[in-house]
Amino acid sequence: MEMFNNRKRNPLSAIDASYEDPSVEAIDTIRKKIEANTISEGSNTLSRLDGFEKQLEEREALLKQKKNNIKNIIEAQVGEECKRLKDEYDALKVRLESEYNKCFIDMKQTTYSFKHQLEDQHNSRSADLERQYKSRITTLEKALLEING
Repeated sequence: MEMFNNRKRNPLSAIDASYEDPSVEAIDTIRKKIEANTISEGSNTLSRLDGFEKQLEEREALLKQKKNNIKNIIEAQVGEECKRLKDEYDALKVRLESEYNKCFIDMKQTTYSFKHQLEDQHNSRSADLERQYKSRITTLEKALLEING
């Protein structure tokens, strides 16, 4: 009840009331139209209100169109950027695969070369060892012949 008495002494303006209930704004517009019809020059005021509402509707439609245009531009730019990034990614991927394949081939060639170097070293040492052993055997055989002989 205290709230009612407070409102009675200090009534809300239409603006304050519209914050509490949006339908108050619509009711206020209807009230203005009714008042406009009852006062002198009412039809002129009503006509101006109607014109103002039409302007608002036109501006709202224009804003919606601009919003849609901006949205479409942004979507197009995002699409182009995605395509550019995908193309860049694909190019980098191809370059990386090419570099990987080159490195792989280089490693195979290096491994092949090392294998043959090791085989050559092994064969060379084997031949040296074989000569050394034959030389020692020959020396031992000569020593045995002299002892037996």
